[in-house]
Amino acid sequence: MPEGTVIVGASLAGIRTASDLRKEGYDGSITLIGDEPEKPYDRPPLSKGFLSGKDSAESISLCSDSDISDQGIDLVLGTKVQSVDADRRIVTMDSGDSLNFDNLVAATGAGCIRPPWFRQLAASTSFAPWRTPSPYGRRCRTSTLS
Repeated sequence: MPEGTVIVGASLAGIRTASDLRKEGYDGSITLIGDEPEKPYDRPPLSKGFLSGKDSAESISLCSDSDISDQGIDLVLGTKVQSVDADRRIVTMDSGDSLNFDNLVAATGAGCIRPPWFRQLAASTSFAPWRTPSPYGRRCRTSTLS
């Protein structure tokens, strides 16, 4: 029995892969898994227009709820993939849930490298990274270093 396609990484590459599969006529199930709680969003405007208040969260979103439902994509957010068993074709998530797959796409992108002193700096100042459009991110975060 076909299990469908699992895409790990709900960012630009992940959402475009899912959309392109549908455009090309793929009719199997598609599950898109992302570790961030937000729907896929465009990162360059996040650090430019969104921070300044010029752009809204909706304007930087890469897909709407209707896009996801119309294309029959199962969007799983706020979940990390813990392991992949390629032989058994199973993805296990940090929730303990698992998914079987016929096709697996790794679209995880890249994260910033944090130097060893980062945690100490973040703990001793008001400095903190900001990389998602979550409501808490609107607060101004600056370093008190001079």
